[in-house]
Amino acid sequence: MCQEANSEEQTSDASDAEALTARLTPHQSTETIRGSNVRDQKTGDLFCELRETDDIGAFLRRYDLEGVTLSSYLNAKLEEKGLKRSEVLRKAQIEQTFGWYVFKGQRGMGRKNVLKLCLVMELDVGETNRALQAAGASLLYPKVRYDAIIIWCLEHRLGLQRANEVLYTFDEDCLE
Repeated sequence: MCQEANSEEQTSDASDAEALTARLTPHQSTETIRGSNVRDQKTGDLFCELRETDDIGAFLRRYDLEGVTLSSYLNAKLEEKGLKRSEVLRKAQIEQTFGWYVFKGQRGMGRKNVLKLCLVMELDVGETNRALQAAGASLLYPKVRYDAIIIWCLEHRLGLQRANEVLYTFDEDCLE
């Protein structure tokens, strides 16, 4: 049955991709799953395997699935981009002590603060959604006016100050 579903998905248009995405939970994306060989798998194949499995534990072990914490994700991005935590926190206008606790995994962070960090770190939309997911916040959704503006700002690498100007221009709450 899954083979038929996969062949239909391969020949479908963008609306079918939206239908697949709609089946995901609000805090899940098609890129959530990670592990030794899970990146080689198509999302549709993984959905089929999940539907057909009787042993979720075996599935999770096979793909080494585990959640990414906000602190591990942010620290990895700092290292990848060669950024300093103190500088990122300063530019994001986040108090250093609070930020230190977040980066050490001892505190959580709300959606607006995560967005501020992502804008300062010049993350793209996919990276930002992964950070939001790790924080337990809702992902950016282009059908929401506020989110559409943030997505546009991320895609155009505007940074925090300019993003706040664009939000203000369109009468939306700033990230400050």
